[in-house]
Parts: sequence; structure tokens; C-alpha cells
Amino acid sequence: SPPSKRTTASSRIRSRAALSASVKPPPCAYLMPQGYRIHSPTVRRTAPTSPNQVQYGRVQVLRPDAFVRLATGDTLLSWFIEVDRATESPRQLAAKCRRYRAYELTDLEYRQHGVSPGVVFVVPTEHRADRIRRVIASQPLDARGLFWVATKAEAVQTLIRPKIP
Repeated sequence: SPPSKRTTASSRIRSRAALSASVKPPPCAYLMPQGYRIHSPTVRRTAPTSPNQVQYGRVQVLRPDAFVRLATGDTLLSWFIEVDRATESPRQLAAKCRRYRAYELTDLEYRQHGVSPGVVFVVPTEHRADRIRRVIASQPLDARGLFWVATKAEAVQTLIRPKIP
């Protein structure tokens, strides 16, 4: 069960394996109890198709393109997915990053599921990926670990085996 004390995103995983592992899992991962294992990636939950939004606070609304929980091996991964079509400016992307970070800080997902979803931007080109990485790099240091960027070709691999950004 999740700890009652507020922790940072990078220290949110609580299990015997996470505490003893030499490689720290990403903050969007939850290691399942000992003996619980899934042999191939399995979708646990996806967001409703319409409307695909999460409301928090008084007027704050997130509208990810998708939300998914994937179980693979002894790990449950939780993701908000943003399918980028290169239509948003860096300023708009930065505002979107701030909204995701504000939502993460509410701890709503963590209290319910033991993990806060990461955010994966799926982009059409490497050039666009570089632009979004620069936007993420401009975010506060403690917020940067919330975000991943992947081209369409890398998306599935990023979702099932994310590398710490």
C-alpha cells in the first residue's frame, strides 16, 4: 500500500524488489507483489474514448490522447499518452507539462493505484522529439522525470521498457 507521507516522483515505488534493486525503475512503475508475474505485456486499463479527460482541483482538466496501464513481468506501468502532431508551440507544450506536473502533485492517482502515471509524447519525427525534449528540459528539475519522448517507431518499446529520462 502507498505510504502516507508525500514523496517525490522518483521515490514512489515501494516493494521489496524496488528497494533492493541496483537499477531504479521509473516513477510510473509499480512492482507487483512477490510471486505475481505476467509473461507478456497486458493492457490493464485504458481511458474511456470520449471524453478522455481527468478533472482535478476547481477548474483544472487534463485531456491526454490516451491513458493506459500495462502489466509486464512483475511491473505495472501507468501512462498518459500524448500523440503529438507538431501543431503545438513550445509555449503550449510547456503549459501542458505544467498541468501534468500539477496533477501529479495532487497524488490522486498515487493514492488510488500506488503509482503516478508518466507522460509519453509520441512524436512523428526525431526533429520534433528534440524540440519537445528542450521544452521538458526547461521545466523544473523535479518535474523532468515525469516525461518521456518517443518517435512512433520507439513508442511501444518506451511504453513497456522505459528508460529513466
